[in-house]
Amino acid sequence: MRYAPDELHVYTLLNVYQYIALLLALVMLGGAWQARGRYGLWYWVGSFFAISFSQEAKVLLSSVIGDANSVLIGHLGALIASSLFVLGTRSYLGARLKLSIITLITLTASITSVCLIKFGTALWPSLSFILAISALLHCFALSALYLEYKREGGFPLLFGSLVSLLTVIISASRAYAVIPSIAGSKSLAYQANAAWIMIFILLLVSHGLSIFLLISDALRREILALAEYDALTGLLNRRGLQTRFARIAGRSKLDQRPHQISLAMIDIDYFKNINDQYGHAVGDEILVQTGQKLMQELRPSDISARLGGEEFIIIWDSEQADQAVDLAERLRAKFEQHEFNTRAGKLRLTISIGVSKMQQNLEYLEDLDAVMNRADSALYQAKHKGRNQVILQA
Repeated sequence: MRYAPDELHVYTLLNVYQYIALLLALVMLGGAWQARGRYGLWYWVGSFFAISFSQEAKVLLSSVIGDANSVLIGHLGALIASSLFVLGTRSYLGARLKLSIITLITLTASITSVCLIKFGTALWPSLSFILAISALLHCFALSALYLEYKREGGFPLLFGSLVSLLTVIISASRAYAVIPSIAGSKSLAYQANAAWIMIFILLLVSHGLSIFLLISDALRREILALAEYDALTGLLNRRGLQTRFARIAGRSKLDQRPHQISLAMIDIDYFKNINDQYGHAVGDEILVQTGQKLMQELRPSDISARLGGEEFIIIWDSEQADQAVDLAERLRAKFEQHEFNTRAGKLRLTISIGVSKMQQNLEYLEDLDAVMNRADSALYQAKHKGRNQVILQA
């Protein structure tokens, strides 16, 4: 490709841009292989490879297909890279990919870019158009990141949101600035483009850093999840229960209104006899199926946990104490009718439940241990009165 003197720095910067993208792609390729494709890494790998390969192909093929066609390869590569990056971000967040609409936008923009270069008189309209579409595509990543940040918080999601916001603004600004009639002349447009490419290099590095932060945060969350769940039943353990309770309490303070929080402590009746008569392996089967039964009967908003042994806990948010007693009674009846399939055959069990209500107002919020102590006292009464019943101690 023949370069004019004022073009040289543009293509030098594009080479730097290309090599940084290639480095990020290779690093993430190893990560995607190690992570077995989790977190949207394959999309991100494809995004960085699209940048690198399209820039390299533009240089290698320019003497064969001509300058205009080679520039078109670079434009289409940038468009595909934006699409893949957005898909990677939404995949990582577990949001709907919106694959159909993103594919439609990408294909329509690609055809339009080809027409602008093939039938137009200059390359600038294609570049400006592709940059504007890239800004539009990154809005899909920005919206998903910001919504997740509002739900979960955390610096990685905040940083990712800010980088996506900057990408939208910078892409749209560059689309406007590189139009020769806006810049003043083609020469000034080249100079403006060079300045924007420098900014894009910094933006590319920021995207790489954002991805690494997001993946690190995902791994941290997985480790915390392992620490917060009971290995046998899959329910929350005491640490996980405290974390979820703290979130409910935090929402109560944030909403400036007390939440109606009730807690139920559950104990399997005569569980020691099961271990003594059939062995601990059967006892473990009972515990596993109890956890499954709780997850089956409870709503997604309810919180269930295993404290240890045969003791389980449920937290109901936004339920009055008498409503919580009704829910506990229905749960007790379900267990009374349920048959547990074990290696010792089918067994029937009953449960005793103690229910308590969290004492709170806008100035005072009772801690978890205090609520649990009252529920434990109510459970003791239920077992003392003959078991297989629900007792409330508000």
